[in-house]
Amino acid sequence: MTDDELRQRRYDRAFRRADRREQQRSLRSLAPAPRAYGEEQQIRMAMQGLLVAEELPTKARERLFTELHSLGWTDMEMAEHTRTTPYTTARIRDRLGLRPNRPRAEGMTA
Repeated sequence: MTDDELRQRRYDRAFRRADRREQQRSLRSLAPAPRAYGEEQQIRMAMQGLLVAEELPTKARERLFTELHSLGWTDMEMAEHTRTTPYTTARIRDRLGLRPNRPRAEGMTA
């Protein structure tokens, strides 16, 4: 590999890293500050997918998972929507004393 190719490769890597950092910074600036809202608003925003469940206080997170569970969401669906792991979702559901919802069959409507 020539010196020019190495220089170009380093430049490309540095550019990609800088671009990735800039994207992360802009995404963070778009996200609302969770503590600036009341608990009801935080839960509504998490239901809409605007807040990550980890940003919510414990009681609000429990209410969020209770609400999603009552709508018939499975652990996998809740985990994906709230951006938590399936393990965390199952752990919260267990702590709340809720039984797991079964996946809906394709073509079936609730």
